[in-house]
Amino acid sequence: MTEQRQLIAGGRIFTGDPEKPWAEAAVVEGNCFAFVGSSREAVSFAGPAAEKIDCAGELILPGFVDGHVHVVMTGASLLKAQLRDAVGLEQIQGRIRDWAFEHRDAPRVLATGWVQGSLEEGAPTREMLDAVVDDRPVYVDAHDLHSCWVNSAALRELKITNSTADPVGGRIVRNADTGEATGHVDPSILGNWIEMLGVERGQNAMAWPRYIETGATLALGTDTPTAPFEPIPNMYIAATRASPSDPSLPAHRPEWALPLEEAILHGTRESAYAAWLDHATGAIKAGLAADMVVLDRDVFAEGPKALLETSIRLTMMDGRVTFSAEADA
Repeated sequence: MTEQRQLIAGGRIFTGDPEKPWAEAAVVEGNCFAFVGSSREAVSFAGPAAEKIDCAGELILPGFVDGHVHVVMTGASLLKAQLRDAVGLEQIQGRIRDWAFEHRDAPRVLATGWVQGSLEEGAPTREMLDAVVDDRPVYVDAHDLHSCWVNSAALRELKITNSTADPVGGRIVRNADTGEATGHVDPSILGNWIEMLGVERGQNAMAWPRYIETGATLALGTDTPTAPFEPIPNMYIAATRASPSDPSLPAHRPEWALPLEEAILHGTRESAYAAWLDHATGAIKAGLAADMVVLDRDVFAEGPKALLETSIRLTMMDGRVTFSAEADA
């Protein structure tokens, strides 16, 4: 028995398939693309009973594949108070206080994404967290998950006292005057490694064109949850080397920015290849899984800055619509 077909039409399709980079329409049957090509041929292939998904004026891309992701850790981090965009101690405390109130029965208060540079008051201390939660342990992961900020109750739970020796490869930050544990636990081995790398190597970070010149396959990945996983802002970074959240920051080595089409290929087809999944996904091609993203504007025509303004209209995975802006409206 033939499964219900879906006709994807009306927009422009960037397929990621080197043999057919662009298409007008696609047909989904079951969980796979069954046809990709012209609108006329797609309508004929789909048949009159097909369900139509109208993408008029929109851009269809292959579903993104993150080349470096810690799935379980990312899921766990999403359950915690989110601090990555919190600015200053007041906002950090407010979000931790709100999470603690909403999770009154949780034995511990958990937060993540704290960026030390956002703490204008200087180094983090246990007293800053005690001021909002003093009856339960509070654990705040740094944005890179390489250090932790805790309150007094957490220090007691960890059995860290003023006389506790530093762990191997780490450091219990202490008050320079009193010797007391401040509530900041830092892996000094990481700091030593960064220092070893030096400024010059830092300037050469993410030298994507150089990798490509050697013939290497470039699979873009976020290392989430140490960095934001949202693919559209990350495509902006790849295409501009600039921050999607702070336009005041200068682009880092902008001469290494990737053309937008290439950036999307490295975040879809090439990442699927790196995961040994290019036989199953990574492109809009007959026989591959029907994974796709629909944007409300053509970012290729408008340029990379349009990535910061575009909205997701629809996502599909394995032939199933997993998000629809129209349905959620």
